[in-house]
Amino acid sequence: MYRIVTYENAINAPIAGLAELGRLESPYAKYGFKHEVIYELMEKGTAFVLFHNDTPVGFLGAIVNEAGPILKGIKVATEIFWYVAPKHRGSGEALKLITSYEAWGKAKGCKLATMCNMRNQYMERLSGVYERLGYHKAEETYLKELS
Repeated sequence: MYRIVTYENAINAPIAGLAELGRLESPYAKYGFKHEVIYELMEKGTAFVLFHNDTPVGFLGAIVNEAGPILKGIKVATEIFWYVAPKHRGSGEALKLITSYEAWGKAKGCKLATMCNMRNQYMERLSGVYERLGYHKAEETYLKELS
């Protein structure tokens, strides 16, 4: 049985093991990214944790931001991380993390919600999922190592 638990103070969310697995799949891992950074980012954020029975199998962390200089004054629900353990991917249950996040953003007065997509083997599949959920590509970020 699946269920989602919302942790308004995300620092208390039971995600350490999942965060480490997510870090390993991240393109930032080779630059020294440690999963503890997720807790630092989430100190003022909210985490949605997907449990299968009593075991956490996925999570989505979010904060509310202002849209920046282009859309000044518009509140945006901003996904900081989203990770689901491989054997629980592809289930509708995993997508409920996103619908929980969107409902939370709406309740916080956000006009927009963002989802990020790391460049990895799941990129194309996730892009399709986001588009089916009503998201559209707004920009792409490129990374260059400056040594």
